[in-house]
Amino acid sequence: TSSYSTSLNTGTYTIKLITTGTHCSDTAEANLTIKPRPEIGIQIRPGREVFIDQPEINLRALFPFGGEPEDHRIDWQLGDGNTGTGERISHRYRDTGQFMIILSVSNEDNCNSKDSLSLRVWPKAFYLMPTAFSPNGDGINDRFSPRGNGIATWQMDIYTRWGERIYSGTEQDGGWDGNY
Repeated sequence: TSSYSTSLNTGTYTIKLITTGTHCSDTAEANLTIKPRPEIGIQIRPGREVFIDQPEINLRALFPFGGEPEDHRIDWQLGDGNTGTGERISHRYRDTGQFMIILSVSNEDNCNSKDSLSLRVWPKAFYLMPTAFSPNGDGINDRFSPRGNGIATWQMDIYTRWGERIYSGTEQDGGWDGNY
């Protein structure tokens, strides 16, 4: 007895079994059809980053290469212990953090596909202070600038190691350009 297995592309294949013995042999044939997995995607509104006080997020299963949603079983895992079913669902997260949303789809032929995305839920007020920047004029990380949400005012002072103040700022979207 021997077997051979490989990943096959979508299509119909003829399988032939040949048996031989001391005094006889036999052949049998059968067709094997490999059907395509559903091609899927996830649409999320308002986006992959939301604030805890925002209304619920809306998720939709996408079928970019055809297929009707009603021809599929559509299951959602929302990363916070909640689940859902159907092409479109809405959910409100009750806690902040990073959540992995997983979409599982199977069609009438029991062919399965999965897609996932990461959602970040921020607190109503938060503050992020960078740990580094590169003021080299390339347009990427050229300013040392804190950012946040729900902060009315702030002041940032930057000192040398000898106590000399080299920057003082109060505009949240400005920041230090590295010059003094």
